[in-house]
Amino acid sequence: MDTETDAVTRIRDVTSRPGIVEYSALYAQPSIRALEDDAASASHVRLLSLFAHGTWHEYKNAAPSTYPELTEAQVRQLQRLTLLSLTHASDVCEYTEIQQALDVPADPAFVEALVIECMDLGMMDGRIDAIEQRIYITRTQGRDFLPLPAGGP
Repeated sequence: MDTETDAVTRIRDVTSRPGIVEYSALYAQPSIRALEDDAASASHVRLLSLFAHGTWHEYKNAAPSTYPELTEAQVRQLQRLTLLSLTHASDVCEYTEIQQALDVPADPAFVEALVIECMDLGMMDGRIDAIEQRIYITRTQGRDFLPLPAGGP
């Protein structure tokens, strides 16, 4: 039987891995679901739900105790997932949309690097138009839909 610490560690590990877009199998595990009832660990279950279908904006605008602090790897993964959400809704995405959604300064190189990462990880396919500062999307991986944990955002 997994301890609470093991379950929290698994959540941290999975949400730090580049390219993961499906979190439902982990969420369905009884040891993970049991964390919802523990005030000290419930924020980690909310984090898992955020990574399943949430965005950077939701994380940044949540009350401080809603989610645990993210590692650099988790920040980058949530940025990738937010990009997937943006590009899933449209076949063209402006750099400015991405910059606003991620709350980053106007830096085309940042956007291009993030898009290339997502493409290299197989999360999406498309074409970068650096001159017009647009991304033309041909395919994106779908994201999970999990129920929000009790006390979620």
